Amino acid sequence: MKKYTLTLILISIAMTLFADEEPLFFKDFITINNAFIEKSVIAEQTLTTYDLEKNKTEKLKAVSFFSGESQLTYFDKSYFLGTNAGYWIMNNRMKTPLKVSGNYQVQQLDIQDVLRIDFEKDYLVEKNENNCVYLTRSNKKIVYPFLELSKLSDSKYEILFKDKNGKNIKRAIYKNGYISGYNCFYEIEIYDLIFNKNTYFVYTTNLIKEQKLPASLFNQNQMYNLITFIKQNGFITE
Repeated sequence: MKKYTLTLILISIAMTLFADEEPLFFKDFITINNAFIEKSVIAEQTLTTYDLEKNKTEKLKAVSFFSGESQLTYFDKSYFLGTNAGYWIMNNRMKTPLKVSGNYQVQQLDIQDVLRIDFEKDYLVEKNENNCVYLTRSNKKIVYPFLELSKLSDSKYEILFKDKNGKNIKRAIYKNGYISGYNCFYEIEIYDLIFNKNTYFVYTTNLIKEQKLPASLFNQNQMYNLITFIKQNGFITE
């Protein structure tokens, strides 16, 4: 524990030293990723699976509810809650929420690939080099220890997710644009570089609606009541 704390202190010092050198695109990326922070909105989404020939093999509907810094997403007949404290799953077969790690698998994806990652609070900037920003995990709930972020074009970013040894394990392309008036990442392409190389996934946001949601229910202790509220108001049709 002491070693881990010392490491975070050293990383924090490094982050301060490099703060003035952060490229503008990194700040833009954070702003876009935080599009729904402190908002109360519902997003209609799809998760599509493609093979390497770009043939569509599966398409699932998803609905996400955002409140403050928390997110509840429904797809594959289950609800997934992400908060600053961690991740939980709940469905009709469960009486209470089950806490899961960020690498909990759903449709061959880690749940952390579906729920929003807070790159500003869950990571620290280690260095900026060759037009890339290198990030180091600061929150233990996060699966990926290291990231490499770069900008590919005016509306496209790439992140390489790395393991503890710095090996690339996943690649994601973030595409930003305006959906229902929100400048957000409307499409995220996810490529597994280790286990599932024959397919890739596209997580698309199709529509965003402002909706007053009870912020007090966006936690694991109130997850059942939050799901009940969503069902009673007709936001989800199971």
